[in-house]
Amino acid sequence: MSIIPPRTLKSPGAATIDVRAQLAEASCAPQLRE
Repeated sequence: MSIIPPRTLKSPGAATIDVRAQLAEASCAPQLRE
């Protein structure tokens, strides 16, 4: 699991990218396991 650094919260753009990355990992993980 990815942990969002406190400084990332200060940057909306970076936070959005990080969240999208986590969602991508979450959606891909089950497919890779299958």
